[in-house]
Amino acid sequence: MVSFNEDMPTEILTQILNNLDLFSMVQCRAVCSRFLDLIDLSPHFHWKVELTIAGKEDGENYPLATRRKMLEQHQQGWADLRWTTERRIPIQFDSLWELCGDVFAHSSTDRSEIRFKQIPSHSRNLQDRDWMVEVKEYRVDDIAIDPAQDLLVILEELPVSVLP
Repeated sequence: MVSFNEDMPTEILTQILNNLDLFSMVQCRAVCSRFLDLIDLSPHFHWKVELTIAGKEDGENYPLATRRKMLEQHQQGWADLRWTTERRIPIQFDSLWELCGDVFAHSSTDRSEIRFKQIPSHSRNLQDRDWMVEVKEYRVDDIAIDPAQDLLVILEELPVSVLP
């Protein structure tokens, strides 16, 4: 019978441990000295600790060294209030606008269209993107957005004569 502690090849055991969440890794450190050593020497364990401290989630789309550098740049940018780029979006004084997550939405002056801008992010690999929705058939009084749901909510004030 193969025991995890003695007979399992180190490479396989390390791969298994690296796929655990941080809480499970911490618990496994108490199982035996071999687990403790493997976890403490694992760059993935230290990465998970860094992410937890930063309050971030792992994207896993890049090599670990690249992800570490991106996190460091992100944290340093916030610490120094140093932006990688600056974008100015001209809007009229009476335009409606909404900012939710990484999407900024605002109405045209006549409120016949809603324009959207995805705010770029180097650390999250988000590109600058613009799009627009025509809303000529509505008398737009206010807007709300939820990019996670691909949702645009339009509040329309109807004339009293239309109400039942």
